[in-house]
Amino acid sequence: MKHGSCETRKEGPSDDTARRPAVGRPEREAPLLVETTPEGAILLKPAAVYPVEVYSEQRVAEFERENAVPEDLQVKVRALLGRDI
Repeated sequence: MKHGSCETRKEGPSDDTARRPAVGRPEREAPLLVETTPEGAILLKPAAVYPVEVYSEQRVAEFERENAVPEDLQVKVRALLGRDI
């Protein structure tokens, strides 16, 4: 499909693989940030995507219980250090 002096074309994975150079491009798809410049250029930049895990209040309380230091151990540590923590 032609738009002015540009041509756009939809390609499938096999077309992309055939045209991909051996060096300089990842073998798997990677997320990209698309930016435009005031001059009208389009910049494609690699994007970092990280999974974010959201915990419920109940799950946070479970973590707190599992990571709690028993009182008797706290007393021993304070005694060994010779001070109040």
